[in-house]
Amino acid sequence: TSLRLEKEVESALTTACGIPADTAVPLVVSVSGGIDSVALLLLLHRISRRHPWQMHVIHFNHGFRAEAVAEEVFVEELATSLGFSCHVRRARQPLAMKEAACGLQAAARDWRREESEQLLATLEESTLKGGAVLLAHHFDDQVETQLLKLLRGAHLARLRGMRPRDGQFARPLLRIQKSRLRAFLEGEGQTWMEDASNSLPVYQRNRVRLRLVPLLAELLGGEDAVRSRFDDIGEQSCQLADLLDEACKRHGGPDFPLPAQDASRVLSVDEAFQQLPEMVRHEIVWRFVVNGCGVMLSFASIRGLVNALARPTEARAKPWAWSLGSGWELQRRNSCV
Repeated sequence: TSLRLEKEVESALTTACGIPADTAVPLVVSVSGGIDSVALLLLLHRISRRHPWQMHVIHFNHGFRAEAVAEEVFVEELATSLGFSCHVRRARQPLAMKEAACGLQAAARDWRREESEQLLATLEESTLKGGAVLLAHHFDDQVETQLLKLLRGAHLARLRGMRPRDGQFARPLLRIQKSRLRAFLEGEGQTWMEDASNSLPVYQRNRVRLRLVPLLAELLGGEDAVRSRFDDIGEQSCQLADLLDEACKRHGGPDFPLPAQDASRVLSVDEAFQQLPEMVRHEIVWRFVVNGCGVMLSFASIRGLVNALARPTEARAKPWAWSLGSGWELQRRNSCV
């Protein structure tokens, strides 16, 4: 029922997402106009009546599609009808996003995150700190994220899904299946905007959503079985990540994550490093690279790099360089990289 869904989301907000229940913090809801974000917005409209939260909506017009203007108008009208302030952000250089080295989707995501953080910071200046940007990622998105990590060769310790709270961003729908959000909106008679590009097998995520996830549900016996399997994978991945974190701290490895300005650009790979368990060496080098330049190497790439660092002393003494991708290079000088 809609009441049960409402209670589940409210519980997620005040527990896993860390939103203080009795404090007038600003909450910024990112609304595209699609099923997920519209459902979150309607649920928050009901839930916020019981809390002193200061509610705001942010909408992003990327300028990529002809429907962008209609979506912007739809979100503005919906937010206004619910009594929420709506903040629209329009991409100034959509062409630059399409040509970005990191890819269109990553560039657009970075832009949305930056704009959301700036808006929240501005709102907190005039109200209270401790607010959050609320995103409508749900359980189906969680499974897609874990599958994409598997397909990209991520380490077992990186197969956890998205966190309910990640810095200033919160995801209260991660335990909710999309089918329930659709049923909720249909029951309320609430329309939404369909993004036709989501049904096209152009991007890898779309192909995972449209082809792979339904196949897994068929093979495993339904959506609940898929959810259970990937919950188990995520839990085991977290346990392994915790063990590696402890090992890194014990052996003086870098923390993760670290802001780029705080990250060391030099790592010792001396004899003491070479004596560490192989998995710990993998973790230390992976953290060193991602902290320093943001490149998340696959397990296969890290294994190859760590193996190269383990060459005999006379070979390691020769300067060499290892391409990390995205224009970055790892250089070795004696026992340091």
